[in-house]
Amino acid sequence: MKLSFLLILSILATIHLSSFEWSAAADDITSVAYAEGELSFELETQNGSNYIIEMSENLNAWTEEIAFEGDGTSRLIKVSADGFKKKFIRVRTEAISVNPDGLEHPFLYLTADRKSVILENIQNEPMASIYVAVQERAFAEMVDIDVKDWDASDHGDNGEIAVMNAFLAWLNDDAEAAERALEAIDRLESNWDDHSAWGINIRMPGPLIHYTAAWDFLMATDFLAEDDAKLLEDKLTEVTKQFYAEYVLNDSKRQVALTETQNNHPIRTAAAIGFVGLAFDGHPDAATWLDWAVSELDYLLGPEGQYIQSDGAVSEGPFYFNYGFAPTIAFLIALENRQSDQYIYIGGIV
Repeated sequence: MKLSFLLILSILATIHLSSFEWSAAADDITSVAYAEGELSFELETQNGSNYIIEMSENLNAWTEEIAFEGDGTSRLIKVSADGFKKKFIRVRTEAISVNPDGLEHPFLYLTADRKSVILENIQNEPMASIYVAVQERAFAEMVDIDVKDWDASDHGDNGEIAVMNAFLAWLNDDAEAAERALEAIDRLESNWDDHSAWGINIRMPGPLIHYTAAWDFLMATDFLAEDDAKLLEDKLTEVTKQFYAEYVLNDSKRQVALTETQNNHPIRTAAAIGFVGLAFDGHPDAATWLDWAVSELDYLLGPEGQYIQSDGAVSEGPFYFNYGFAPTIAFLIALENRQSDQYIYIGGIV
């Protein structure tokens, strides 16, 4: 998985928004302070307004209506925010429609509130050229799959085509792009154990991250039928289950491929597995996959990192650093979008 044009779009959308504390729907907020268990903010009140306080933990929305007489001044409001993530708190003066499933798509590469930013950014360079490249990649020729030999590179190429088209379907409400995404998705097989290539783990971010992100974008449209969504989820989680069993649970393979290397190999492995665990958190193994992925990346990239050392030195050269960075930044963006910053991960899974 290269640092694709689509991921660059997502990153730039994130950077653009980071200069604002809140989205346009929350312009009434004038200041925010977050302390353990409590969120405080000042709100410019309007006469006789009913304000909706919306908070969410892992995107499971909770709302409370607060009614008071406004006089045009700022009022300090305090609400319990234990376990909630500050970036998902909104205050609005209109009713909020809460997703009955407690989840709003997309949430992996980017979140729904960034659509307007992307549509604005692609009108000008350099994003205009990047957007054209995304469209060109979306029309690339799909790879015919050998069902007897599960090839990660081939599935990764089709996965990239799938996510490019799914992104366009979401961005532009494009039914033709959705059809191409579904055509690529249909080529994914789940017989991962039937692979013959050594070192397949470093090639797994392509199929797992791309196809999972494609699912996320299409779930935000009307183009993905419920049965098709479930089939794709089952394929991706089954592949991840087999992948995790061979490269993480198998002591010999883990020691050779991940433990001794401490390079882009465990980094790419963890990012791919964690991405699926994050997306499909209803799977019985999802929490384990996510815990292992986060703890592995923390071990390699954290303050006492074994890959990026405490003094800033990196264990590999620029090429392989970028090779590991691409899927990792995709996973970390998704983690930031999806998880509460107070979520506690369990280390020492294996």
